[in-house]
Amino acid sequence: MNACNENGSDPFVTRKIINPYSEGILTGLSFAVKDNIDIENERTGYGSPSWLETHNKPVVNAVCMEQLLCEGGIFKGKTISDELAYSLIGVNSFYGIPVNPKAPDRVPGGSSSGSASAVASGDVDFAIGTDTGGSVRVPASNCGVWGYRPSHGVISVAGVLPLAPSFDTVGILSRSGEILEKAMSVMLAESCSKNSATPSICFVDDVFQISDESILQVTRTVQNKISCHFKNQTLNLSEIANFNISLNGLFSQLGFLLSVEIWNT
Repeated sequence: MNACNENGSDPFVTRKIINPYSEGILTGLSFAVKDNIDIENERTGYGSPSWLETHNKPVVNAVCMEQLLCEGGIFKGKTISDELAYSLIGVNSFYGIPVNPKAPDRVPGGSSSGSASAVASGDVDFAIGTDTGGSVRVPASNCGVWGYRPSHGVISVAGVLPLAPSFDTVGILSRSGEILEKAMSVMLAESCSKNSATPSICFVDDVFQISDESILQVTRTVQNKISCHFKNQTLNLSEIANFNISLNGLFSQLGFLLSVEIWNT
């Protein structure tokens, strides 16, 4: 989708430096957070001026913010989100469209649009977003940066505004795999020690079967590179789960469940 403004907007809602509490694995690295994550004594806007005006300032930082400051991360500001985090496009009618540095005439993707834009622009080394139905993965892909959505529940969402709580996760966007690994180790509360085990990759065939040929042409190149370096196999969902699963059925159920939770929220 083409962006309305080829130059794009500043990815930040507010720029504000908060120095780390101590040195750690993130010392020297800067980060930003999406505008649905609480910062002490600063209103959380949720991409909506009306929300901003009608809610009080948080009295404490979100847990993920505390984790990063405790390990040496330098906070540089809050980034634009789609309004109420309810889109995958990256267009906000109030705050503008964050620039997509890798494709300035295209949208950055959402709803963690500003976080992806800030990383791709080089404003920060990594950024925190949230992902309910693709809101870290889509902008990471659009802006050509690393994006990680963890399994549900492994990173704390305390101090993060909810959208669909059964699906909401905190996610990370970064400009390199090395930086992503460091941020992941902090937020997952794991050591960053090197693992000697040989990675094994599984390609889920159901996804390739429903993809357009233009997408398949691009992904084949990546798939071939991965296959040259790692042990891999191709399986469908039914083989993985050991019972019959329809990917299209999962999609329809996901859409229904998300809609119900978002409405209730």
